[in-house]
Amino acid sequence: MLPESDADDFSRQLSENYKQSWISLDEKTERTKAEAVASMEFSELSAFSQISRSITPKLDVHLANSMAVRYANFFQNGFSSCEVYANRGTSGIDGSNGTAVGNALVGDRPVVYLT
Repeated sequence: MLPESDADDFSRQLSENYKQSWISLDEKTERTKAEAVASMEFSELSAFSQISRSITPKLDVHLANSMAVRYANFFQNGFSSCEVYANRGTSGIDGSNGTAVGNALVGDRPVVYLT
């Protein structure tokens, strides 16, 4: 068994190395995604990438279906600074439309609705 000071030191090193490894891998992943999207022809994915880069903190973003939610997760950095809403369940697209329209009518911020 390690003395307490050695265990604390090991724990600290593990924590620091893990964090740095995570940051490095995250940066590499973002670069790889950006290169892949930049090199592809126009598609739903490339369009969503362009949209995600234009999202600002002053917007409310409504995601209408599973694919829009997946794309937003994939391009999460574009959506990390705004309010994001997503309806799931029995109301489907009609419920999502109603929520986005209602938010646009009574909210004080512009609404972006992605289907």
